[in-house]
Amino acid sequence: TDDPNWSSSQNVKIFATNPADTPPGMVYAFRVSESPNFDYNTTIVLMDDNFSGIYRVADVPYQPTADDPQELWDVLRSGARMLYVQVLDRAENPAPTKTTSIVVDWDPTEVINFPNPFNPEERETYIRIKAKNPGASVEINIYDMFGNPVWNTSYTLKSDSREADIAWDGKNSNGDIVGNGGYICVVDFGDKVVKRKIAVWKGND
Repeated sequence: TDDPNWSSSQNVKIFATNPADTPPGMVYAFRVSESPNFDYNTTIVLMDDNFSGIYRVADVPYQPTADDPQELWDVLRSGARMLYVQVLDRAENPAPTKTTSIVVDWDPTEVINFPNPFNPEERETYIRIKAKNPGASVEINIYDMFGNPVWNTSYTLKSDSREADIAWDGKNSNGDIVGNGGYICVVDFGDKVVKRKIAVWKGND
């Protein structure tokens, strides 16, 4: 698209404007990641003659931790990705990290949640849904691994949006925090049902 902060493809163009070279060699690549510690979907992207290259974003967005900056949480909750970029010389000495946010609308999945796993004693998890049409109504049910119902809610998206983040605080319908383990999130879009696993980990009970 014409918007540099929006991509309809999983492949995102990275470019540097007049990068300054420093010894011992000329710049030749980017190091790009979706986590501030460069430990998620980290790729060395070779530059072309125009100081640009193509980075392929991960199928699933990075799941932030409690130690990550609030800015990253806000970007991910908005539906965008945060990219962390370093310019490298031929000895792979990095320049200072630059960050940019971009919406990648290639629709890899219709339901994700983050953080996953999550600790309900510290924070809630967000179930991100993406429907085919704006204003769609969905039914969300969470079950334990034995098929017992734990929690449910209904949600109607805004008339101008196909996406929403729905918070689950890790409590069952009685208001009690659930135990450690895996839970199945079932989202009914009406014409399609999508299932995802949510992991709860509060530490050793």
